[in-house]
Amino acid sequence: MSTISKNRSRSRRNTAAQRSHSTDGGKGKSAKRGAGQSGRSEPRYLTYSKWIDSSDDHEECKGQSLATLNHDVIRQWAVSRKGVPSAVDDTEGQDGAGVLRIDFPGYGGKRLEKVDWNEWFDTFYKRQFVFLYQEHKRDGSTSTFFKLTTK
Repeated sequence: MSTISKNRSRSRRNTAAQRSHSTDGGKGKSAKRGAGQSGRSEPRYLTYSKWIDSSDDHEECKGQSLATLNHDVIRQWAVSRKGVPSAVDDTEGQDGAGVLRIDFPGYGGKRLEKVDWNEWFDTFYKRQFVFLYQEHKRDGSTSTFFKLTTK
């Protein structure tokens, strides 16, 4: 490989690395939260999600993956879709409610039991979850997709 090709290749890698380590609060293509705190890199789906810090922040395009730790954002998102905080019955642990879910009309199961938002968020916090979600599907329809993941 020629010196010019090596320099171009190095330059492309540096530019990509700078984009993936953005700390602009989610205003750009991606934003990392807590990178380096645990000594491990974030999952890919979390790395490419736009971070939402307040209910004033929204997707840049339909179908975009969003991530938040903000309780108001999570609650507003769920309530606007008629979702209620829930946990899978008989999965309680020492660290709070069992397997956390949001129950949407027509989607729940017999094993889901409603919990209050305080209990839901207490468990969310103790397990150090991140709320990964979509506001809209790519076709523009309202999305109920969400996933609880760790950093």
